[in-house]
Amino acid sequence: SYQYGLDNDKHWRCFAEHCKATTFADLPSDYLAAKWRFHPAEFITVMRRCGWLNETEFTQLLPQNAIRKSRGVVLWEFISSAATSRTIKYHRIPLNRALRKWCIDTPLRQATFFGNSVQETQWWSLLAEASGSSLWYAPWYGRGFLQLTNPDNYVAYWRYRARTIPEALHAQMVNAYEQIASMAPASRENSGLQDINFPALTSEMKAWRAHIEGIPREGNKEAKFAPSDSAGYYWAKNNMSKEADRTHVLERVTIQTNKGNKIYYRSQGFWRASATVNLPTAVKRTNYTGINGFDARCVAYGYALAVLTEMRFANSSGQIDLFFPDSHSPRRDAK
Repeated sequence: SYQYGLDNDKHWRCFAEHCKATTFADLPSDYLAAKWRFHPAEFITVMRRCGWLNETEFTQLLPQNAIRKSRGVVLWEFISSAATSRTIKYHRIPLNRALRKWCIDTPLRQATFFGNSVQETQWWSLLAEASGSSLWYAPWYGRGFLQLTNPDNYVAYWRYRARTIPEALHAQMVNAYEQIASMAPASRENSGLQDINFPALTSEMKAWRAHIEGIPREGNKEAKFAPSDSAGYYWAKNNMSKEADRTHVLERVTIQTNKGNKIYYRSQGFWRASATVNLPTAVKRTNYTGINGFDARCVAYGYALAVLTEMRFANSSGQIDLFFPDSHSPRRDAK
């Protein structure tokens, strides 16, 4: 109580009067006579250690607007929560469980996770990469809350799940992937990794792959479990906790959009963690270049920091006194 000045008699009397005005009048006498004190902020701090998010809190993590670059123009776009709501209702419990299982259990770890996940899943509207079937690495395109891509990552997750994948099949698919990846982008074709090229790929394995996409199916427990668990596995595999635990020193960034100047916040801690799962060769870069959609990830990261942590944001004068990222506002439909 000392840090709030409640050892001061005058301050304590004011606090006591406030408590009387906001509490029940018929509390037991033993409770009223107890020799203890607590500050509401400390109570909230303790309760926030729970880390279990309800539907409203998940919705609060969704930005109102996002940054998207298109043909050299930076667009400032509104994000609807309609599709997100369906995703949250179906996946909220398994995602909460995965956060605990894989030790994504501090505010900064969760802010780092959601900063990437919300953007990668098109603001939680899809758990599969957009136009995935047309990409050169299809059908091994991104799936899950932290999207697994390429056959090597899928097989690694399956083997963690104690599933048997023949080494010859694994090597064949990885070799095909690496061969196509080494080509110039304009030369990459969509046929090289198709399932028909790999006769040893069973229907069961194809089902495992589809499970990570998380499409609701009656009685299919894997469709609920796999998208979240695979994301936690991928987080741990790439040691993202180490990067997320770094000091997050926020840098205020101004960007010109079709709706005028907008603000987002970034940090080297968030950059390094994001790079570990998107572009490992860029982890040590300090110029924030190379990761697809990093500006948009930072928008989601800022919302997650505001919702999950006690961090403050710099205003236009450089004073760190904003409770919410500048240019942004809390989602009004998060009731």
